[in-house]
Amino acid sequence: MELPTSIIINFTKTPIAPTPGKQIIQVGSDKITPPDKVDVSSPMSKLAEIPGKIWGMAELAAEKAGANASAEMQAAIQQYRDAAKAVQDKIVMVRDVIGENFPVKYQDPAFPDQSNPGMEWEKRMDAILREYPTFPVLKILDILKAIIPGFTFQVPIMGLQCEGDSGIDLMKLFTDAEYVACLKLKIGEQIDTYYAMLPEDLQFYSDDLEMPSTESSISLKVQTFMETLMVKAKDALINLYTSAINTLVSKLKAIVGFPAIPAIPTINTTLNDLDVLIEIQYSKVGTDYNDRVEALEDLHITLTDYANIPTIFDIRKMLGLDEMEDPKTQYDSHISSERIIERYVQTMREFISNWNIKKYMQFMQDIKDKILNYAGNIGLPVGNIADYLPMDFSKFLETMGFPSQIEIPLPTLPVTPA
Repeated sequence: MELPTSIIINFTKTPIAPTPGKQIIQVGSDKITPPDKVDVSSPMSKLAEIPGKIWGMAELAAEKAGANASAEMQAAIQQYRDAAKAVQDKIVMVRDVIGENFPVKYQDPAFPDQSNPGMEWEKRMDAILREYPTFPVLKILDILKAIIPGFTFQVPIMGLQCEGDSGIDLMKLFTDAEYVACLKLKIGEQIDTYYAMLPEDLQFYSDDLEMPSTESSISLKVQTFMETLMVKAKDALINLYTSAINTLVSKLKAIVGFPAIPAIPTINTTLNDLDVLIEIQYSKVGTDYNDRVEALEDLHITLTDYANIPTIFDIRKMLGLDEMEDPKTQYDSHISSERIIERYVQTMREFISNWNIKKYMQFMQDIKDKILNYAGNIGLPVGNIADYLPMDFSKFLETMGFPSQIEIPLPTLPVTPA
């Protein structure tokens, strides 16, 4: 196993020039949409698997050498073990830099009773990518609420509430780890009831499925339910944002002399539309999970951008892959077809939600100067609204306290004696 001399995780938007012997994971981006999973989650997942692979090589060498291993062989094996620990310590340091309460939608560990660092990091990075689009939206809504009578972040979703609220508090859901923990606790207390609300094709963890423990089974069910809840919450957030923008535009247009502005964007594909398209694909192949994986890979969805130009997307394009690449390679090699289906569906839902959010953010960017110039006429406290229009991914990471980059030196592995 040949390792690079070091791995650099770059959180800034400025790419690092390729350097011999160094592997660069480019996390930062100047886009106002999340980076592709293939560029962020998958490399971090593979990085997390390195210590286990090095340790496995040490154990294999020790098994082959047996009790009569030479001193030279024993020294080489120990160097492998030391190298595995050194890399693992650096990866833990990266986790500590990110912080235990960010991202709020990541549960640590994601898979109780199992040890799968690659999948853990995939989940962690996916959660960061999911939280980014909602951050500027929530900040802008928090400013716009001053001109919206009766505005509230609390919306009814699947009969859930916490801390005496009348529904799900979208602001807390997307920003407050303790609030999310409260919801998970309530869901876990009645998991069978809530789990039954999920579409049948997402109910993978049945009672007869062999699991490491009851706690693990409940945890995985809660996570699956939370994934669906978060998608519905983002849909509700888009509706809230749409309503706020409509109110803002109506108030601005009522001002004498207010200049013309572009039309408010329309959404041509909703999450409900996606669910219908998925069901049509399933109806073509039946209930076999492997067939359903292929059916989802064959699904093509047309989305129109802010300029009303249509683009056709499939799961490969949503993941940032070339059309001939196998999207399954972006996940752990041991992942089941059921879990791939779950990942595909969640990726599609997240992509469509983010696409629709992007259209509204582009509209707000277009009229930003007019908002700033006429805010006083409608009693709008502009605050720091310009900070979020636009907010690219690297600026988001900087706001959340990420360093510009982290470098992980990797040890040179010895050649084990013959």
